[in-house]
Amino acid sequence: MVAYLPAGLGRLVLQESEVDELLIASLERLADPSIAHTEQWTRNGLTRTVHFYDYDDYHIWGATGRILASVFELLKNADAPPVS
Repeated sequence: MVAYLPAGLGRLVLQESEVDELLIASLERLADPSIAHTEQWTRNGLTRTVHFYDYDDYHIWGATGRILASVFELLKNADAPPVS
């Protein structure tokens, strides 16, 4: 999960069956292209792009990697000049 918490961290209650550990990470550091890479994985005849982020000792991928890639794509498009 990726979250923006404008009022700060507050009190978080983690769903233990879903969350192993809470990692508070800097988007600026996660956006560093030197820590990101993709791989093409094929399963049941369907090939998908899998996004990976090596953040300190953490290897972020799977659903969180897809979410981060989507967030960065949205931010990149938000900074793009309008097409005329």
